[in-house]
Parts: sequence; C-alpha cells; structure tokens
Amino acid sequence: MNQGVWTDEVIERFFAYADYAGHGRYRQYFSDVSGDKVLKYIRPHLRGGVKEVLDYGCGMGYLDKHLLEQGYRVTAMDFTKASVTEVSKKYKNTDNFRGCYYFPEFDEMCAKKQKKFDAVFIFEVIEHLSDYYLENLMENLRKYCKKGGYVVITTPNEQDLWQDMVYCPFCDTEFNRIQHVRSWSSQTLAEFLEKNMFEVIFMEAVTVGDLFSGIDVKIKNMARAAWKKLKYHQNLEIPPNLICVARYHP
Repeated sequence: MNQGVWTDEVIERFFAYADYAGHGRYRQYFSDVSGDKVLKYIRPHLRGGVKEVLDYGCGMGYLDKHLLEQGYRVTAMDFTKASVTEVSKKYKNTDNFRGCYYFPEFDEMCAKKQKKFDAVFIFEVIEHLSDYYLENLMENLRKYCKKGGYVVITTPNEQDLWQDMVYCPFCDTEFNRIQHVRSWSSQTLAEFLEKNMFEVIFMEAVTVGDLFSGIDVKIKNMARAAWKKLKYHQNLEIPPNLICVARYHP
C-alpha cells in the first residue's frame, strides 16, 4: 500500500474537485457556517483601528462575505486561479472589496506598492501545509503584516489525523480525505508563532457552535479542565476548534 504524497499538482486537483464537484464541503464549510461567529468573538482583541485586511488562502471567498459585512476593507488572495476567478466575480461590485489575486501577482503587487495590512486572516489553512509551505507562510506574513498588526488563525484543535484517513482501492493509496497533514494544539501553535516573531494575545479552544449560544465558553473549558484533574477525562470531548489572535512584533 502506498502513502499519498501531496504534491502541488495533486493538491490543486483535489481542491478543484472539493470546491466545485464537491460543492466546497471540505475547506469552505467552516468559514461559510462559522466565520461570522468567529469574527465577532475575536473582534475585542483587534485594537487600533483595524480596517485593511487580507484573507490569506481565501478559497471560494466565504470568509470574505463575513469580513465585508462587518465593515472591513478586504483584499483576498489564493493559490488556485479558479478560486481567484470565482471570488473576483462574486464580489466585484461590493463596497470595500479591494480585489482577489493569484498569489504570484499578489506578491508582486505588494512588493511594488509596499502594501501591508492591519490584519491577516488565515482560516483553516495551516493544517494543510507541509513544513516547506509553513515556513513560506510565516515569511509572507512578516512581509504583508504591518508592524503591530494582527494575524487571526483558526485550525482544528488536537485533531486525530488518522480518523480522516481513507483508502483508494484503484491506486492502492492511503490518504487524508480532507488533505490535513498536521495537527495543532494551543501549545504547539503558540510556540510556533512566538518563534516567528508573533506575540500571542488570545488563544482559545472552543466548540464554535457554542459561541453566542448562551453557553459560557470559558466556564465550559474550566469545567473540562477540572474533570481532567480528577482523571475522568477519557470520555470528555476535546473542543474541536482552535482560535488564535497574534501581533507582529519584529
């Protein structure tokens, strides 16, 4: 049996299917359904007049809708041309939409105009990145984020990658069905960001569905921690979503 290798070509084919034939049910679902709640939840941590924002790895643009509705001036960027075309059409006549760019053109534009952003939003991206592209991401964030600007990250929390492994009998290959290649915890994410000159100012593991539902997330997490200390944690659900806000301090 082969282990699937996620080359650039394979990843582009996979998401072309997921975004269109698969109706975007893989990477877009979170931003579409939960993006509004997450943005409202983290807004108190974005201080100093955050206006110009970047949606890094925008996919089909579901998060952009929520960013625009909340009054941000939005620039979107993705690594697949099909997504860029779709998002550009979707929001071309929308106030405060600054355009959607294919990454090479976006990088060139930012260098030429010395363009930087008050905040960069990276929703459900970092779990897809190999070591090489993860380092590229951090290098890019240091280029695109203003000094003292923010990065806002969401990712699955302490995800068991093996639960999403599937087998293709046609090519005798095992692979992760949602193209996740790494799992993050609050500790590993904080350590990684701080190593790359981003100071974590907010980090919380949550069940996004609980936000604004009348359930106090902090109390729920405190109760979970107390039960862990009593060694009854084996049946406790780990909050599935990790939300982080960090500031760039070069």
